[in-house]
Formats: sequence, structure tokens, C-alpha cells
Amino acid sequence: MSILKRLQGDTNGGGNGKKRDDEPLLLYRRPGRRRFSWAGLRERIERQFELETYNRPDILCAPEDERRLVLLETLNHVLAVEGIALARRDKHLLLDEVYAALFGFGPLEPFIRDESVTEILVDGPDAVSIRYGAGPLRQVDARFEGPPHLEGLIRRALNTQGVLFDEETPFIEIGLEMLGRPMRLSLIGPPVSPRLHLEIRLHPPEPIPLEAMLPGRGGEDAVALLGKALKSGRGLLIAGEAGSGKTTLLASLARLLPDLRESIAVERAREMRLPDHIGRLVAGPPGAEGGAVPFEERIRQALANGPDVLLLDEVRGGDEARVLWPVLKADAPQLLCAFRCAPGAERIRTVLGMWIRRAEPSVAQAEIGARLARRLPIVACVGIRAGRPTLVSISELVASDEQLELKPLWDS
Repeated sequence: MSILKRLQGDTNGGGNGKKRDDEPLLLYRRPGRRRFSWAGLRERIERQFELETYNRPDILCAPEDERRLVLLETLNHVLAVEGIALARRDKHLLLDEVYAALFGFGPLEPFIRDESVTEILVDGPDAVSIRYGAGPLRQVDARFEGPPHLEGLIRRALNTQGVLFDEETPFIEIGLEMLGRPMRLSLIGPPVSPRLHLEIRLHPPEPIPLEAMLPGRGGEDAVALLGKALKSGRGLLIAGEAGSGKTTLLASLARLLPDLRESIAVERAREMRLPDHIGRLVAGPPGAEGGAVPFEERIRQALANGPDVLLLDEVRGGDEARVLWPVLKADAPQLLCAFRCAPGAERIRTVLGMWIRRAEPSVAQAEIGARLARRLPIVACVGIRAGRPTLVSISELVASDEQLELKPLWDS
């Protein structure tokens, strides 16, 4: 009787078959060999594959047929060493299961494939929460087999980018692509957190066109305003809360930039789908090949290339404030910045002013306001409307004395 039939509980012709839940024992080509359960054999192959491909991110990034071929060689090696005889169908079944364990995403895979899912939150192996669209996070009945299962999935995902995860790098933020979807993965682990805490922000498989972010009325006027600003070389600030669509809008505007101008995008995590003519620099997390490269250093590297347009995704303050002020004081390049901040002139002035004065204490507030209005005169505010990221308003940032005002140009 084949192993496959035994797994299916078919006991005809022998009476000794068992269901897979009972971990059936396998047959051997040579006597005297140790016996494996089906799960035990699968784990044996997984360990051997990980040993053979250690520090081989090229295998993890290779096409599926190439990965399956390498995995099949490992499987055949283990079967030969352990003296295990499997029918062809059983071998294919085992190959599929090991492949899913090594390259799949376990209990997260159905949610990654669901395009309505925008966020996944994992707080340990038995606590998974999902956000659909802009709705609330809700816990779902999905769990990992245990901490090693969760940690293994995370390590394999990070290895595709040459990133190591250990106690010396307990916090990692990185952009990945899983099952064709761009995403930002934020990870916190020991010793900062006693449990692995994973947040995945998911983007659609295909880029969202600017038109899809517009409300039903007045969309043509908004497109015209933004197009005119980009064409004239005026800077643009995208303001919004976390998860409101800032990165989505920035990527949409990037596709409107003419390829005759040299443009460079600087990202904290590789999330945007950009046209081929736009260069990209991504901040490297600790443990990445080449070492950590801070966001501020990537901005400096981009400026050294003298681009016509500089796109900055996820400006949050911190170390980049040291380079932000020199960028604002210069007259070039044209700036397109996605800024995590509640919309509003006073909020923009307060937050950016605080960052800049922290790096440059001698700078007067009036000068900060004047430079913001000159370099980032157009402010596009985004938010969630009807469960999707939406362009809410377009305004002009105007400075007078120490005050900043938003002069409305268009709203939804």
C-alpha cells in the first residue's frame, strides 16, 4: 500500500494503514534504518535544505520552478541517506508539503492573497489580527505551530533581502514582496519584546492610479492642479496619518514625472512600485548586506547625484532632520515628500519646526516657515474614505511672519 493511501486512511489490502493525523510510519528500502513519521521526515528534509542553502538568498528569490528543483535534490538526498522508499505520487505530495513549509507563509498566506486585507498584526504564534480595508483590527482563528515556526517564516522572508535577525538587531523595518504584493514589514523581538511582534502593511498587487484615489466629483480639477505643480517644479507635501495613503499617492505622482528629468526616490522600506526611469535608494536595516544605512544617509547620497526631483517617503523626523534643513534652504531639487502628520498648517509648522530646531537650534521659526512655504508650497492631504485611501484636499502653504496658513485650492 502506498504512503499516500495510508495518509488518506485507505486500509484496503493490508489493514495496517493510518491517517496522517496519527503520523504513519514509513517503509524502508534497507533494514535496520530508523523509522520516521511523515511529519518527522518533512522536518528532516526542511533542516537539510536550510543547511544546504544557508546564506543563499538567491535560492529564496529564485523562480518557483528553480526552487522546487533544488528542493527535489535535497529530498532525494535525504531519502537515499535514510533508505526510504516512496512511490512517485507520495514523493510529489511530500515535495509539495515541504515547499509550502519552506516558501509559503503558513497561516498568513490566505490573508496575503486576499487583496481586501491591508494589514496583518502578529503578536506571538497564537495571536494574529487582520485589518480589511480601513476597518478595525480583528483577531482571527489563525496560529503558527509555535515560536520556531513563526521565527522560521520571518527569517526566510528577511533572508531574501540579506537581512539577519538576532538580539543585536531587535527592531527591523523593511520592504518585501510576498505573493506579488509589495509590503512593509516591521518586526520587534527580544530583548525589546518578550514575544515576536510583527506588523505587515500590504499594498495592492498592481499600482493604484491617481484617478482611483479621487472622490467621485471634482477629480479632473485635482489631477490638473497636481499635474501643473509637478510640471512647474513646485514642491509638494503629502500629509496624512499612518495608513492613510501617503505612500500610495506619492507612487501615483511619481508615474506622472517626465522621464526627461532625473528623479530619485528615497524610502525607509521598499514599498513603492516606481517607473523604470526613477532611481531608488532604500534605507538598509541593521543586519543587511553592507550594514545599516540610515534614511538620512540615503538622502545625502541622493542629493550627491544632483537630481532634478527628490521623492522622500515616510518623513517622520529624527536623524533626517539634520539633512532636511539644508535641503529646504536650497533652491533645488524639486521636492515631493510624504510626511506622517495630521493635516493642518499649524500641525505641519509645529512638527517640522520642532524637528529642525532640534538639529539647528539657532534657526528662527519665521525662517523655517518661509522655507517650508517656498520649498513645499503645495500640500495634498490624504485620508481613508469609504474604506480606501483618498485624496481629501489640495492647499497652498502660505507664510506670514511666524504663521503658516493653508489656502484651499481644491477639496473633496
